[in-house]
Amino acid sequence: AIQHTLAQAAAANAQAAGVEKLVGDFYASGMDEAAIEKAGLSPIQPILDRIAVLATPADVAAYLGEAAAQGRGALFRFGGAEDFRDSSQMIAYASQGGLSLPERAYYLEDRPDYQKARQALADHMAAVFVLAGETPEAAQTLAGTVVEFETRLARASTPRVELRDPAKQYQPATLEEADALTPNFSWGAFFDAVGVARPPKFSLTTRDFFKEANAMLADMPVSSWQAYLRYHEIDGAAPYLSNAFATESFNFYSKALRGQAELGPRWKRVMNALSGALGEPLGQLYVKAVFPPESKAKMQALVGNLSKALKQRIEGLEWMGPETKAKALEKWASFTPKIGYPDKWQDYSSLALSRQDYAGNVLKVMAFETRVNFDKIGKPVDRSEWHMSPQTVNAYYN
Repeated sequence: AIQHTLAQAAAANAQAAGVEKLVGDFYASGMDEAAIEKAGLSPIQPILDRIAVLATPADVAAYLGEAAAQGRGALFRFGGAEDFRDSSQMIAYASQGGLSLPERAYYLEDRPDYQKARQALADHMAAVFVLAGETPEAAQTLAGTVVEFETRLARASTPRVELRDPAKQYQPATLEEADALTPNFSWGAFFDAVGVARPPKFSLTTRDFFKEANAMLADMPVSSWQAYLRYHEIDGAAPYLSNAFATESFNFYSKALRGQAELGPRWKRVMNALSGALGEPLGQLYVKAVFPPESKAKMQALVGNLSKALKQRIEGLEWMGPETKAKALEKWASFTPKIGYPDKWQDYSSLALSRQDYAGNVLKVMAFETRVNFDKIGKPVDRSEWHMSPQTVNAYYN
């Protein structure tokens, strides 16, 4: 309720600046149902026009780089994370993705619930293509193409349980080694496209998946790639487009797959989107309203006292040997408690949003956050960075 009130106030404040203006513009654009309905598919039309002119496998490969640079990685996941062998450094990771259903087994196993999910997916894809202007017959054909495409990716995907093994996620490769695995997809060109300096190594995980994607670039017609990419671009934007698209997205992802009964009111959906997209800017307004510096100082003192007590407990343990104690105290000394909100906020000054273009705002924020992540690759890990927003009631240990 407090966050909703803050978002409404930000949207109503004509003099709002900085993060308040960002929050207000985003919320106002999401609540402007008339503008969203009128816009239809136009917020993503330039993306669809770009897909429409792809003519060769090389064009498709280039498009994958362009889209990933904006945070729209349809085929596979890519981003910066800590090097598993050197936690002080950030490196790039590329791993499998590209599926609409939660896991590969949904495509490949004949359990009744998986069969039902596959049928629901085909129906959903056809409905999305109809909303995008196709005839029902053409939509069915396109949906069949995309399901077949995703099923092929699923066959080459590593089961989720196996990916819990860190060794499966950490597979360092040079660009030359990666290119040898995917001769139809240049990793050097991909790093150039996403604006990341070509690295000495990156982690290319789930290699069977990338081998198959490479084969598909050669043996799948470009029209199949276009159908797949077009569907994913529309489907990804659907919750932020007109009601017909948003409802279709809800009916498949929330109702058919997760059993959620009904679509929430618009303000709640916009608040969820706002928290996901601009969690920290909204968090700045939130802590100003409810968690002043004095409150943070009190909590830091309380946690500091807990930390001292823990140290005394370790030092006084009779059953722990001196070597183990030294290691335990070393670990104790490495803790960095984070209370309430960051000491240094993310800089959003380069991000500007519109009050009239909800889907466009979501795409802009996605591109902004993607750039922030990509810019960390090849740099030292910033241990002061927060991985959740101040208004999130939760705790984590990294």
